[in-house]
Amino acid sequence: MSKDRTTERVFPFLDRLDPLKINLGLDRIEKVVGSIGSPHKSFDSILVAGTNGKGSTATMIASIVSFSDQKIGLYKSPHLEELEERISINGKNIERERFISIAKRVEGLPIIKEGETCLTYFEFITLVAFIYFAEEGVDLAVLEVGLGGRLDATNVVNPLISVITEIDIDHADILGGTIAKIAAEKGGIIRGNGTVVLASKNREAVETITTICHEKKAKLYLLGTDFDSNIVESDSSGQLIDFRGSEDIKGIKLSLVGAHQARNGGAAVQAALLLNGPKFKIGGEEVRGGLASIKIAGRLETVSAKPTILLDIAHNYNGALALATAIKENFKYKELCLILGILKDKDIGGIISILAPLADRLFIVRPNSERAAEPDMIFSEAKKYLSDIHIVEDVGDALREALLSVSEEDLICVTGSAVTVGEARKVCLTAGSINI
Repeated sequence: MSKDRTTERVFPFLDRLDPLKINLGLDRIEKVVGSIGSPHKSFDSILVAGTNGKGSTATMIASIVSFSDQKIGLYKSPHLEELEERISINGKNIERERFISIAKRVEGLPIIKEGETCLTYFEFITLVAFIYFAEEGVDLAVLEVGLGGRLDATNVVNPLISVITEIDIDHADILGGTIAKIAAEKGGIIRGNGTVVLASKNREAVETITTICHEKKAKLYLLGTDFDSNIVESDSSGQLIDFRGSEDIKGIKLSLVGAHQARNGGAAVQAALLLNGPKFKIGGEEVRGGLASIKIAGRLETVSAKPTILLDIAHNYNGALALATAIKENFKYKELCLILGILKDKDIGGIISILAPLADRLFIVRPNSERAAEPDMIFSEAKKYLSDIHIVEDVGDALREALLSVSEEDLICVTGSAVTVGEARKVCLTAGSINI
């Protein structure tokens, strides 16, 4: 199988675990954490689930709360370039040597070594994160749910707040083929008498989560009703938003692009403000500091100018829609050159129907994953919308060819999956054009 090159070279102990294998359930992770003293119970936590926006929202919450002079852990997935990106404290990734040290201890645990319990790839890394956060004494860990919620490994914690972002059809074969079924799985992170922040505008999702909150007597804060974030102005460098919620805060500089990030930012602000109390001092100053300074790799990230190179991990219909909206509203360009690599289990037709009509030129690539869609499959869909299409399977080669085909006034957008964007980002980093 095709695996992450970094994982094979530096983390050989993960080689026996299939990063693509999904085996939801809490029994394995509960047994293992219980055998080592339940490190996940040594810190407070916030869980963030959703179809789109959960990684950005989790990152924004962590950034805001870290401005209260607290030690804040962040766990997210997938990574773009290096595995260590998944685990960080106050914006600093876990050191490789520390990751390896903890992972070797996990692998040597009797419950694992003797074959009594075999963790999945995601569960293994989740356990490393729990141990790291416990040993470092974090005050709060913001944990992005891997898949679903109810049976995800992160759901062994008892969160102070459960945050649910936009909900859409994705992983239907695992979570269910309807919004209601998927929302019910996401709603599995809601606790009895808990606190919930919901940033979805999907009517069926809102109804499902509202019902769960009523049944569990959980307090619900709903986007558009209990809190909101309105864009005052925006451009390719970010946006200015006004927040209404537990506290009204105007003129917040958000250094992320797109109306969807303004919504995610609203959910992050509401969640952070709900922490305000004796332990966490969260107000306007922390919100402004956290959102103005934030940078999220691969989320509408501009990595070069003249021409502009934009990276975004849009990997489903709603993600493509958010990307298309941001391109039209926030970027000025003469022609759009699209570099697209999608995974075969995604809504290929839906993604292309949104993005291809915007493009003047399309380069189809095959990202380094056994889940990558065949370029011919993408071509057959894309030719419905434009004729200037090129199949250049290697992402780096496609970037180089794209640069030869555009002017300084054009926009190159690399998208379709996290794997595609991660490979493009490595090429840009090598060329010295990241974070211009």
